[in-house]
Amino acid sequence: MRRDVLAAVLIATCSFLIPGPALAAPNTCALITKKQATKILGFKVVKTEFESERSSGAEQCSYRTKKYWKPRFKKLDAPLKLDITTQPLTDDTAAILDELEADSDAVSVPGLGDRAFYTSGNDLVVVVGDVVLQAEVTNIEWSGDDLQTYILDPERAAMDVLVPLFADVSN
Repeated sequence: MRRDVLAAVLIATCSFLIPGPALAAPNTCALITKKQATKILGFKVVKTEFESERSSGAEQCSYRTKKYWKPRFKKLDAPLKLDITTQPLTDDTAAILDELEADSDAVSVPGLGDRAFYTSGNDLVVVVGDVVLQAEVTNIEWSGDDLQTYILDPERAAMDVLVPLFADVSN
């Protein structure tokens, strides 16, 4: 499965095109350290890249490794990475989340935040109070048990770090 293309589509549709207020949170790259991201991914994180979309309040931090899953990823400068996105929960965002969660391939994740599910593209989306969190492992091709080992487990581990940070603020 090609996660690099799917990641770009989901970010474009879910994270950066939805208007809303700015988040009252620190820079998203301050939420998980490189050391934590290294432990989560199982590969050393060598660089973080921060992006923000002022109009929607969305922020994304990419935790880049030097691990290239396939030679073509190296040619594209597309190493294995963990992307963490934060965004305010608006009515428009909630409607998009409803669509994503209604997909027959989406999987609910009970007991995580106020609402949590893996999208059909295996990204983990969690709502905590008035914030939407998204974790996705990108630039990987997987088969069999690789999905759980290299994508779902790391995304869940990232959320296990993030959700308490936002749960404390929203209570």
